[in-house]
Amino acid sequence: MERSGDEEKCLSSTQISPRQSGAGVEISEKNDQLSMSYTTRLCLLNTSDHKESSTIEDVVTPTLNYQKNELDRSSTTISNTECQNSSDDCRHPNFEVRLDLNDPENPKSWPLWYRSIIVACVSLGSFSVVFHSTTYMRNMPGMLQEFKLRDSPILTLGVTTYLSGIATGSLILAPLSEMYGRRPVYSVSMFIFVIMVLPCALAKSLPTIIVGRYFSAFAGSVMVSNAAGSISDNFSGRYRPLALSLWSLAPLNGPAIGFLTAGFVSEKLGWRWNNWIVMTVSGIAWASLSSIKETYHPALVRKKVLRLKKETKDNRWWSPYDHELNLFHKLRDNISRPFILTYTEPILWFWNIYIALIYGTFYLSLVLFPIVFGQIRGWSQGITGLAFSGVAIGTLLAIACEPLLRYIVDQHKKDPETGRIKPESSVIAVCLASILSPIAQLCFAWTSTPITIHWILPVLSGIPLGAGYFFVMVYGVNYITESYGIYAASALAGNVVSRNIVGGIMPLVGSILYRKIGPRWTGTVFGGLLIALIPIPFTFYFYGHKIRAKSLMLKKMRLLSQLEEKSAGVMDSSRNKGNRILIA
Repeated sequence: MERSGDEEKCLSSTQISPRQSGAGVEISEKNDQLSMSYTTRLCLLNTSDHKESSTIEDVVTPTLNYQKNELDRSSTTISNTECQNSSDDCRHPNFEVRLDLNDPENPKSWPLWYRSIIVACVSLGSFSVVFHSTTYMRNMPGMLQEFKLRDSPILTLGVTTYLSGIATGSLILAPLSEMYGRRPVYSVSMFIFVIMVLPCALAKSLPTIIVGRYFSAFAGSVMVSNAAGSISDNFSGRYRPLALSLWSLAPLNGPAIGFLTAGFVSEKLGWRWNNWIVMTVSGIAWASLSSIKETYHPALVRKKVLRLKKETKDNRWWSPYDHELNLFHKLRDNISRPFILTYTEPILWFWNIYIALIYGTFYLSLVLFPIVFGQIRGWSQGITGLAFSGVAIGTLLAIACEPLLRYIVDQHKKDPETGRIKPESSVIAVCLASILSPIAQLCFAWTSTPITIHWILPVLSGIPLGAGYFFVMVYGVNYITESYGIYAASALAGNVVSRNIVGGIMPLVGSILYRKIGPRWTGTVFGGLLIALIPIPFTFYFYGHKIRAKSLMLKKMRLLSQLEEKSAGVMDSSRNKGNRILIA
């Protein structure tokens, strides 16, 4: 069988130098087979994408750079004196540092009560960021009067810039956790978030508020992009969905709580007090996040390597995460890869559009509710906030239905290849949301005016709006995560950017349309748009497995997974038989 040039080059790199006699570590023939397996695996990957630089996924999973260095050793003899610089030539399997499930340093082995505290701290941080986004909307009447502005759509720019700050911050700040861990990134970012709320509270002009909100959102974006990862650090298996659901209570109910309470605060104490409350809540969140332990797996492993080297005075200890991380390369890959996936993966085309429009219509309602109930129906600021109680009830009902939905999802047939439930099983909840969301928009549109229609009807329309929003944000995002595996971070980053851009634009456009064509036809337009998108989740529910089978990125991921399993099998066999180790 003829080999290509790339394969010949790769196979030549598997030549192992003769074993040296004397002191050192003598590797068995099984390790030679392991090295051959690693090299063959690298050849398959490098021939398709040999110039691809390291990315987020390369850090979270056992890295290809490490495997390549593992193969290119010039000798199989290791001694302590030869490993003073902890070079890649010294990476013997017996000195690899890992965090096993029962390791006391592994977050998953910590007491349940402490992991629950971590979930509460992360939830409070996420809540404070979302809470700040909606309290601003209840400040609009007060700012309009104090700054003597004539046109309220100008104030909507504060919503647009805030969501833009979350979008850009998610791309730029996300890779910092790979270098420094989650705890220091949370601590520094939340401190900046707290400080940047101060200009909003003391502002003498609208531009000061808009700029302050952008930078506070930029810093607080880590609580949107990294929070779910922190929950996954602490829980696995069947407990992870429950933990993620409990965490989601805070960010998904933050808009409703902010809308319900901020109106009364602004009416009784003044609009600036909403910012002081945000500072207080986020300050408590900052103190809490600064006091919890680090949970990011690679950061914990690197810390353990350094500790073992210091305690044993032996530099042979190593981990797959020891390679030097370059911030510039991480930023480059973290910014470029989400856009590459977004523009090359048809799966993400449809899901990003669908989730972005659901997210956008939800934020549109945050702007339109004050117009309908405050300006048209003449309600006070505090009472207008209560109109959003329907949305809060819908979200809580959706959360209450979660166990039933999880049960329905678990009844689906398992994938014969992976032995797990197919990602499409969770899309059934999104299918339900695709019916609820346009119903909510159309009901609100045709019951909001005239004022002779009882106010309870537009309030009740918020129930399907909140439920649909919850199902899409939880189960739609879960589908992307389950489908893209090690590429999920980049796929979700693109989704965060797209939905926050649309979420920032739609309130600005929607408020203008409300004044041009009226609330009925504006709501009808957006309701009709959501009706046109109903086929998207149903198509993926019935044919998603076929669509995923044609994805080039997912094909590459499946090949990588198969090679991982084969290499892991060889390594386990080698370790079970044992290696002869002679330490000088």
